[in-house]
Amino acid sequence: MANNNSSIEPAGVRHVEAGTSMEGDTGNEEESSLPEEEESDSSDDEPRFITPGYDEFKKDLGCRLPPDVIMQLASLLGYQCDVTDDLHYDEEDVGHVMVTKMEEAGDIRPRSIWDLTRSLQSLDYNGLAETIESSYDSMVSKKREYIGNTKIFIDGLKHVYREMLVDQPTVCFNSVKQNTTDVFVIGSLERMETTESEMEPEVWTRVDSHEEMFEPLYHRIIVEGEPGYGKTTTSVQLVHEWCREEHSEVDILVFLRLRDVGKLSLYQAIRLFALPKDCRLTEAEIYQIMSSRSLRVVFILDGYDEYTNLTKESDFVKLIYMRILDKARVIITTRAHYMDDIAVKGVTRMRFAGFDEELQMRYVAKAFGSGQANFEKLTESFLEKTILVDMCQVPFFFAHFTQIMLKDPNIPNLRTVTGYMKYLVDSCFSSKLSGEDVPRVQEEDVIKFAKVAFESLKADHRHYIWDLEAFRKAIGHECCDRFTRAGILVQTKRRVKFFHSFFQEFLAALYMLHLTKSGNQILLENSLDAFRPKERKHMFLFGCGLSKDVATTVINFFLPHETYILTMKFCLLDVRRNTPPLLDAVRRICDKYLSIYIFESRLVHRASINVLRIATKNKILVQRIWMIETFGTADPITGDIVLKNGIELPRVTTVRQVVIGTERGRELKLGEWTGLLKYAAFSKKIENLNVYWCLLPFSTPPREIPTALKSKSFTVRWGTLLVLEHQLELYSGKWQGKLNKIDMTNAEYEQEVVKFRERFKQMKWKRPLDELSDGFARLLKKTNPYE
Repeated sequence: MANNNSSIEPAGVRHVEAGTSMEGDTGNEEESSLPEEEESDSSDDEPRFITPGYDEFKKDLGCRLPPDVIMQLASLLGYQCDVTDDLHYDEEDVGHVMVTKMEEAGDIRPRSIWDLTRSLQSLDYNGLAETIESSYDSMVSKKREYIGNTKIFIDGLKHVYREMLVDQPTVCFNSVKQNTTDVFVIGSLERMETTESEMEPEVWTRVDSHEEMFEPLYHRIIVEGEPGYGKTTTSVQLVHEWCREEHSEVDILVFLRLRDVGKLSLYQAIRLFALPKDCRLTEAEIYQIMSSRSLRVVFILDGYDEYTNLTKESDFVKLIYMRILDKARVIITTRAHYMDDIAVKGVTRMRFAGFDEELQMRYVAKAFGSGQANFEKLTESFLEKTILVDMCQVPFFFAHFTQIMLKDPNIPNLRTVTGYMKYLVDSCFSSKLSGEDVPRVQEEDVIKFAKVAFESLKADHRHYIWDLEAFRKAIGHECCDRFTRAGILVQTKRRVKFFHSFFQEFLAALYMLHLTKSGNQILLENSLDAFRPKERKHMFLFGCGLSKDVATTVINFFLPHETYILTMKFCLLDVRRNTPPLLDAVRRICDKYLSIYIFESRLVHRASINVLRIATKNKILVQRIWMIETFGTADPITGDIVLKNGIELPRVTTVRQVVIGTERGRELKLGEWTGLLKYAAFSKKIENLNVYWCLLPFSTPPREIPTALKSKSFTVRWGTLLVLEHQLELYSGKWQGKLNKIDMTNAEYEQEVVKFRERFKQMKWKRPLDELSDGFARLLKKTNPYE
């Protein structure tokens, strides 16, 4: 690719099947890309749009600016000499001369007169600034009228998007005729904010609306979320709103699913996937439009984790790193932690946190009407099924199982995620949900299908979309058609893909089971190195849930690798037998520390609880339990701990250290604090209890401190930040300096309280049980008497 200022017309579109390898390519993708952009502005060959009313506003503005104001403005804005010269020759029209100068300098534009009004205000002409702003608002249309190739391009995008939006089903069941845009409810969305504090460099805050992704101040946004959390659904919703002209701040929106584009260049992908087949625009013309500095361009690149051409020559990598189209804004969706190391100036990070009960209720109201009545019925059914409650934090599972439950309320109470995933797949073939009785597929064809799924998830051979005819030959026409009728596969005229990656990973797990059953366990063991466990954790989870033999193979594969510990913990959730490899895995997990983070899902929290139960039952030492913003409350009588999401922490008798980082700014009541001390006393191995980011009571009544803690070498430390400055004297219940061992005085404590409340006055948090939903509160009443 030539790296110069000349405009190079891109090569013609190669109409290849997206997602397939391009045999015969030389590997030099640079020839099909456009030149990297220089810092200078791209010149437009033609106007891109007109703004109705703007010319009339300029004439009005010229009449409103008095000569004395013009001279002061000219001086402030830095072009006094030019205006003075023009004033000498054209005194009667100096206002319009000034308007022309301001437009040439960019101080007024069709979309903004902010620079002008701010300048007037700085000169104390507030009334004039207000009058001009009112005139602008009344005369200038906020909607641009596009012309020429720009209009053809935008109209083409909207035509393709509208066709796409017609068929965006909420669930895979063919009998359910609901579009995602009709029942859209965004999952909990948070934005990461950096702070000046070394102790707390990053803070996540709730985002009010998905529309914030279009905020002009965000140049590159990485939106993370676990599978099924709504990344693609939210992207499609933004496209839907743009087509309905709800986002006037965006001129051009380019939406591309990265799993589709394969090795195509950016402009080839736009031509192939975002424009009508008969669109006459060339790639060079598209390049000119996209390079225009006057247009506000936004890309949504969906599924970075599914992109198969992660090379520095890739146009999409260049776009993300601002090496091309650096003025365009880019929204990238991806699985959690897939882009942790990306180093792009000004990148903003957001993440999906799933459905809480309020969002679930809103979804039910949109999808089924009579939200409260239907939701209460569903809640009662869900609460009896612990794992299903955890799974339904994931919007994908909630949407599917609400449909199943309304058709058939008698869902069995299964003990594993894998069990419910298998139940979901079986439900796809039932007449109640598919709309027809789909015949079962022959086992040998299922194995062929499962093998394709298994091979396609290997790191170096990832496939998410296939040529339809080649796929049907590989797994059998009948098998392909039946899985399509069941909704698990989605076909177009030429291509086929899974409805969701959960189905792909479940089929891959079935192939793991087949290899084990057929005596090819060695082949399975040798194949696992080809996968990235963090990306395929659901495949490994399903495999462990399908067979103890698969679980043994997977655990033995994970054990030697330090980086696989978190994935291994997740997979143990569905292992139901205490085999020697499982106990070895639990020892490995507990050997360092077991963390329970706020940003983790309920299923991951359940996996941590599962490990703690196994460790306690088998007397395995747990070095540390670390709760980060997940502590809900502790019963002052029994000492039992409930996490913020309603999951009860087991009484761990073998833990050495308990560490709790609460929400910043939280103030624990005496009952919660003494409950924590009683929880620590359950362990025969306990040595430390550390609590930080919160305010604790001035003193603890000695009678509330368990005798078991006083009779052993046990320390309690507390700090309002990460530094644990105070230590509890167990016999007096007084706080002392960690180093000087002198009791804290009332005055010192009051000073600590003032500093604490001032530091965290902006932090908002609710008492944990207040923010638990009614459904979970009912669940807690069975196990937790403290409210």
